Amino acid sequence: DYWMTSLPLPSGHYQYVYVVNEGDESNKIGDPANPKEASGVENGSEYGRSTFYVPYDEEKQSDSVDFSYMAPREDGQKGTVTYTTFTDVNGDTMPLGVYLPYGYDAEAEKPYKVLYLSHGAGGNECDWFGGGSVNDIFDNLIAEGKTEPVVIVTMNNGIYRDPDPAVFGFSGSIITDNLVNHILPYIEENYHVSSEPQDRAFAGLSMGGRATTNIMYRVPEKFGYFGIFSGADP
Repeated sequence: DYWMTSLPLPSGHYQYVYVVNEGDESNKIGDPANPKEASGVENGSEYGRSTFYVPYDEEKQSDSVDFSYMAPREDGQKGTVTYTTFTDVNGDTMPLGVYLPYGYDAEAEKPYKVLYLSHGAGGNECDWFGGGSVNDIFDNLIAEGKTEPVVIVTMNNGIYRDPDPAVFGFSGSIITDNLVNHILPYIEENYHVSSEPQDRAFAGLSMGGRATTNIMYRVPEKFGYFGIFSGADP
């Protein structure tokens, strides 16, 4: 009752699920032997798929793209990803993902800059780590001297819907309020990070790109940089 197949794959970050019963798309599960990224905290979430990385082999994969910049480092120069909770705009306990770069020093003379990242529609605080490999990418950038060490923070913006039932979608005003008055103060109180606007950046993908646009319109003075990917509000 077991079967196996083998096939060559280009380098890169792969995602997959098992469909337990054929035809039942709602019954998708991650690989029990390769658990999905999960925050494991109160009201936390998990990424929708199990993942793995295929290393680049110049001899065998010369015709494919080299995705080594996404490769997990094997020399120990790896930052840490942990999940914590904060009290949000609704008074609820909600999760945050926090990447601390390799060598993070809570007593360093210079506080760290911070990149805040928002997921796309249907995502959560695990997406940028589970699906985006942002921790591995920054591990490599930092180790290669291509960027300075930075703290990365992810959140779950999908729950902040517009209170008007006639409006389908998230609330830019609630997300902005939650970010400015709850997430930023929590991070700046609990981690050795800068509170200067020029040391903060906010970016997002798809729905997160729309959220970024809203934040840029509403509180442009709070951030020095914005990244809007695959979606924006006019």
